[in-house]
Amino acid sequence: LPRLIVVDGSNVGMAMGKNEAFKAQALSIVYAWFAKKGHEVVIFLPRSRWNRAFVKDRELLDALFKKDILVYTPSRKTDTGCWDSYDDRYIVEYAAQRKGIIVTNDNYRDLITETPEFRDQIENRLLPFTWFKDQFLPPADPMGKNGPRLTEFLRH
Repeated sequence: LPRLIVVDGSNVGMAMGKNEAFKAQALSIVYAWFAKKGHEVVIFLPRSRWNRAFVKDRELLDALFKKDILVYTPSRKTDTGCWDSYDDRYIVEYAAQRKGIIVTNDNYRDLITETPEFRDQIENRLLPFTWFKDQFLPPADPMGKNGPRLTEFLRH
């Protein structure tokens, strides 16, 4: 059975933009990569990313949101400032509840000690990746050379 894929949208989009710019296109590419393999995919992204996005990116994000692929984590704004709720906590909690795989290059060191479920999730079900131009490249051996191959890692 293919596992649920939970995408750290900020991390994936910034990685494609070489950590200088957020690329919404990255979210579509990653969604397509996993959907083609039969996975359910959910992408978490702070609402404030949409607020700061270019028009073209907003259209792409809106399309993913309307298809129930993208979930915005709450942000709030006042005259004195704006606050994002912690998207990483949403990501880890949602994935841990469903034993899904998180697509991210974040190690979530700040969350690993919160609960035993968070520790289990972070230690055993994170999928790092790299980009080459617009190619999404996850490792063939996500748990190292002695661990399971990617196809096995992505299944229950």
